[in-house]
Amino acid sequence: MHDAGNTFLTALADHLLELIFAVLVGYAVSLRKRFSAWLNARTTAAQRETLHKLATEAAALAESMMGGGAGALKLDTAITYVSDRAATLGIKVSEQSIRAAIEKAVLDYKSQIKGGTTSAKAEQ
Repeated sequence: MHDAGNTFLTALADHLLELIFAVLVGYAVSLRKRFSAWLNARTTAAQRETLHKLATEAAALAESMMGGGAGALKLDTAITYVSDRAATLGIKVSEQSIRAAIEKAVLDYKSQIKGGTTSAKAEQ
């Protein structure tokens, strides 16, 4: 009878350990999914920030190289610059997103220039 009791307790302990292990594996999978989602969101945010910095650089480069006018050529130059740099950094981004980032950089620059001119006039 003593052996039967030990066998029962051993089997019960084995089943409990299996159950605990299954719960822990399920929890680990859940944590992995949440961590992956967080990491993907974080990476995307970092990539967007990098894209906007590259777009600002590209807009400045195109402007300094070509000066006034030649808007389409400046845009093409800026898009090529951002595409090449993004590829070098391992960032996959569509041409439409690149163009949008460049257009935003140009608008921000123009807004800054107008704001600076307006405040300089107000001080005089």
